[in-house]
Amino acid sequence: MKMRVLTLGLMLFAWSLTGCFAEGANLNLEVCGDVEIPLEVDGYKVLIYDSERANIEVDGAEDLATCVNGEEKVTSLPTSFNFTEVPPDGWVVLQGLKGGAVVSTFERRLNAEEGDDISISMGITRSCLRISCPIGQTCYGDGQCTTIELGDDRGACNSEPGTEPDPAMPATEPFCEMIPEVGGEQ
Repeated sequence: MKMRVLTLGLMLFAWSLTGCFAEGANLNLEVCGDVEIPLEVDGYKVLIYDSERANIEVDGAEDLATCVNGEEKVTSLPTSFNFTEVPPDGWVVLQGLKGGAVVSTFERRLNAEEGDDISISMGITRSCLRISCPIGQTCYGDGQCTTIELGDDRGACNSEPGTEPDPAMPATEPFCEMIPEVGGEQ
């Protein structure tokens, strides 16, 4: 009996320590931009890599345009996404999606300590649509690839002035005809 109580006590003590020594940081990500939803972008995906950019540690996605029971629903930017226990020195990759295909990528490198609360902004901008940057570079809204600096807190919520909607995108039509139905009868 004493052994069970001792074992249970040690297990409870070890469990209580997990809260004191939580790994990672908490990330509040604001997703902003000047793209037209759903014409240019209809969703986004966030991938959070480790510091070596070898493994995806956390990910998430959000549809910005959905069709529920024949009703169109559009979520405007900015919007936010929260993650817990992210690598404090990891890489955050935001991918703008259109029909499931990546049409925009914006990257950031985190510079925090374990347990920190981090708030960052990342943009899906018209001037960076279809710009593909090499690893370690990103497009900050000027249509050019720039090297990412550790702890760089620049956000890119808007394109350079004068950037027009992407002419490669099809003309606007009711998007309930363009996207899959969610809920209700199909």
